[in-house]
Amino acid sequence: MKKFIVLSIVLLMLAGFAITSSAMEVKTLVAGQNIDVGTLTVLIEDGHLVVRYDTNPEGCEWELLETHLYVGNERPTKSAPGQFPYGAESEHIVIDEVCFVEYYIPLDDFTLPDTLYIAAHAEVRKQIGVVEDEPIYQEETAWAEGETSIPPGKNWATYFDFPVSICWSLIGDWVITAYVGDFGSGFPYIHGMTITDDSFIGLDYYPFGNTNATGDIIDGIVTGNNVEWTNETKGSPYEADIDGTIADDGTMSGTWSDSNNLSGDWESTDGAATLIYCN
Repeated sequence: MKKFIVLSIVLLMLAGFAITSSAMEVKTLVAGQNIDVGTLTVLIEDGHLVVRYDTNPEGCEWELLETHLYVGNERPTKSAPGQFPYGAESEHIVIDEVCFVEYYIPLDDFTLPDTLYIAAHAEVRKQIGVVEDEPIYQEETAWAEGETSIPPGKNWATYFDFPVSICWSLIGDWVITAYVGDFGSGFPYIHGMTITDDSFIGLDYYPFGNTNATGDIIDGIVTGNNVEWTNETKGSPYEADIDGTIADDGTMSGTWSDSNNLSGDWESTDGAATLIYCN
């Protein structure tokens, strides 16, 4: 019975499992070289590069009149926004509102994995008064804060780097077999596991259909081909550390140890990780 409890807890409910590939880049959208008017957010989602202009963080005080976006494998060599490949008429704009614009660009448009270079421009305005019932506006040029100036430096245009790598996604249904001791030793404790997104939210159960023993995952991470997490059992001081590797075919295996001084091996016997683009 003790082994049943231990192995039921080793690979339990996966919740709040962080993954390094979910990182995003958030830059300040700066107008007039020193006015914070909002943010530019860049992330990867479902095989697309998502770029979001947002002046809502500042209460939509500044309106987005026009946006121009450069994204490419090569560093931008021209700072004229009108020559950027993505603009107001781009088919890749999926949201175009007064204070929020979103570009949704297929990653297949680029050579990857590689570093993408991004320059984001906007024309913005803010109402500063009313004269004879007509609003008066302050209009400014804005750029997403970047580390590098675009030559030849005729304006203050900048760009930044956005590395795109290949990472493992564990989304899907798994069967995990765990042992107290070495692979194949003793009774195999077979767990079902469903992972529903790249935050590793999912459910582990043993045997199939039994969800009575659950726990919280903390300090979970995927780095390269390595996977590790710590499990804390709900309502109990029990804790287990799980380490493993992802093979070229997407299967996983590794070792576990717990606060009861027990340890063993585990392996996936059904299910496979898939390769995705990530930052």
